[in-house]
Amino acid sequence: MYIGIIEISMHIPYAASLKQKRSVVKSLIGKVQSHFKLSVAETGDNDLWQRAKIGFAIVGNDAAFLDARLQKLMNYLEDNAEAEITDVFKTVEFYGDET
Repeated sequence: MYIGIIEISMHIPYAASLKQKRSVVKSLIGKVQSHFKLSVAETGDNDLWQRAKIGFAIVGNDAAFLDARLQKLMNYLEDNAEAEITDVFKTVEFYGDET
């Protein structure tokens, strides 16, 4: 089993409150979940108004396929995020028994 993970850090310069920030984050999470059918959650910077970390995960049996899906996700995020993506962590790892 392979697990593909992306965690992005975002800067939301116009957010003047946690409510505005969460509106941006929830909107992005909803769009991604409906478009890609993967797991997604806010993973950090929860109490900062202008920063957010969001994690995305997908599971499958083909590392190349997962890597391609994650690349499509990154392209989608770059085109649709209502904030500046400042950092990206991406990995596809194997978990389980090799037998």
